[in-house]
Amino acid sequence: MMRSRIAPIAAALISAALLLAACDARPGGIGGASGSSAPGSASATPTPTATSSSDAAPGETVRGTGYSFAVPAGWAVPAEDPTGGQVDVFVSESADADGRYISVVVSPGVITPADVEADGAASLEAVGATDVSLEDRVDIAGSESAHLVATLAQDGAETLIDQYYATQDEQTFVITIASPADTTDDDRRRLADTVLSSWAWE
Repeated sequence: MMRSRIAPIAAALISAALLLAACDARPGGIGGASGSSAPGSASATPTPTATSSSDAAPGETVRGTGYSFAVPAGWAVPAEDPTGGQVDVFVSESADADGRYISVVVSPGVITPADVEADGAASLEAVGATDVSLEDRVDIAGSESAHLVATLAQDGAETLIDQYYATQDEQTFVITIASPADTTDDDRRRLADTVLSSWAWE
């Protein structure tokens, strides 16, 4: 029973470390952190799109497989996926994937808040994350999610990740928001609020 709970969490966090390297982390920029989907699932999903939001506030709406969420104006889906197809959605602060970014992985099965709270920190530390903390649970479009914060390092650069786990239709949507290590808590909170408060199932 324990292994079935840890496995999807560990897979998501191991992929986070790999994505960090793939995005070529460096001072002033960030690398990647994300979850891992089941083998072959990335190629079966449509290419994510970023379109202008119809809301009064400036911003973009990003659509993935069965969900959408808002990001600040100017954010974009890079022309080339820096994850090599490991994620369902990758959207970044700039077109060349430099700066802050958000990734979403769709994984079969349900990862509950209790699962993450029991095993997530150890799984993150196992792939080299430091300063791992468990934050308060959040609601994402009716799905209660755990919230993990950690630091990942690659080539001397540090990236802060905020990771959430929303569930719908027996699937878990691993949402990773990555920021340079010097990003203020207020800036990280505002970005997370933009994404999570606008999350909708489609």
